[in-house]
Amino acid sequence: MNSVSFAQACLPLFIAIAACGLLAAVLIRATFSRETRWPAAIHSPGAIRTSFRFHRDTRGAVQSLAFVLTLPLLILILLFIVQLSQLLIGVVTVQYAAFAAARAASVWIPAVTIDSSIIPSGRSTNANVLPAAAAVGSELVWNSQAADSLGSRKTREIWSAAALACVSISPSRTTASATTSSLAPSTAGALTAVVRAIDSNASANGRLPQRLSNKTNYSFANTTVALRFDDRSSIPFAGEIHTYNPVGHPTIPNAPAEVGWQDPVEVTVRHKFALLPGPGRWLAAGIANGDGRIVLEDGVYKTTLSATATMTIEGLQSLRPRTHAP
Repeated sequence: MNSVSFAQACLPLFIAIAACGLLAAVLIRATFSRETRWPAAIHSPGAIRTSFRFHRDTRGAVQSLAFVLTLPLLILILLFIVQLSQLLIGVVTVQYAAFAAARAASVWIPAVTIDSSIIPSGRSTNANVLPAAAAVGSELVWNSQAADSLGSRKTREIWSAAALACVSISPSRTTASATTSSLAPSTAGALTAVVRAIDSNASANGRLPQRLSNKTNYSFANTTVALRFDDRSSIPFAGEIHTYNPVGHPTIPNAPAEVGWQDPVEVTVRHKFALLPGPGRWLAAGIANGDGRIVLEDGVYKTTLSATATMTIEGLQSLRPRTHAP
C-alpha cells in the first residue's frame, strides 16, 4: 500500500473526525449560550456579557454537562488516533516482510536442498529450481497450507520469512483464526526462548508463551506470499541477454521452473491486519468502508495490507557458457 492509496483510504476517517469536532463545537456553544435566548435581550450587549459570565461560572452542573458531552467524542478521537498509528506500523511492517521474503528468495532459490521437490531431468540437484508449478511470468501464491503441502524447503523458507515478520503486528488475544502450519508451534517456542533470553523479567510472565503462540498462529493463518520471476536469458531485456540459464544448451536441459542468475524475483506479501474491536466495528459500518476493504472474519475486523519487493538471484550460476558481445 503506497502513501497515496493510504491517504485516500484514511480520507473518510479524517472527514469523520472533523465533522465530530464541528458537532462538539456547536453543542458546547449551544450549552454555554443557553441563558441568552430571551427574545427581548438576545441581541443586546448585556446578553453577551451574561454569556461570558455563564461560561466562567463553575457552580452547578455546567462543567459536568460539558464533560459528559465531550468525553465520548474525546474517547472516539483517541481510539481513532491509536488505530491510525497501528495501521501505519502495520504498513511499515508489511513492507519489511516483503523485503524479508524477497531476500529469502534470493538466498534459498539457488541453494541445494534435500526435500520432496522434483529434480529436473538431466540435473543432479535442485539448485535454482522452484517447485514444478512455477513458470516464467506466472504468479505462485503460498499460504501456510501450501508451504506445508508442497514439501519444498525453499517455499517454506520464503513464506515463513514474511509470516514471521508479521508476528509483531498480530493480536496477542485469542482469536478464531487457526493455522495448520507445522511451523507455528516451533516458531512460538523459539520466540518465547528468545524473549526470555533477552529480558530476564520475562521468565516470570506466565502468559508470555500463550500470547506469543496467539500472535504466531494469527500471522501464519493470515499471511500469504505471491512470487513471480522473469527469465532474462530467453526474454531480451534492454537489448541484450543477461543471465546464464541453459536455454538451448546441447547438454544442459532447460527447466521451466528454473530461476537463473540475475533473474528478477518479485515477491508480494499480503497480510490481513486485525483492527481494534471498537474502531474496527465503527470503520466497517461507516463511510470508511465504502469499498468493502474491511471485513469481519473469525470474529475479527480485518483489512488487507500488501507490499511488493524485487530482488535478483545472485547465487549459483549455471554451467552454460556465456558468449560476450564483441
